[in-house]
This record gives sequence, C-alpha cells and structure tokens, in this order.
Amino acid sequence: MASDTTPENTISQKVHQALGFEETERVIFYRKRC
Repeated sequence: MASDTTPENTISQKVHQALGFEETERVIFYRKRC
C-alpha cells in the first residue's frame, strides 16, 4: 500500500510513521509557464 503527503505537513508524516509507513523518496516538481 502507498500513500503520500507534502513535506510541510508534519502531522500527516507522524501519523503515517505511527501506522508503519516508511519514507521511500522525495520528489521535486518543476513548472515552466509558456
């Protein structure tokens, strides 16, 4: 099972960790306005 949250949402991160989830990676998104 997988789930996600934003880096600044520390409460959600703590809940995920308490439920047994482990962080696997972090992603950086880019956008270019045309």
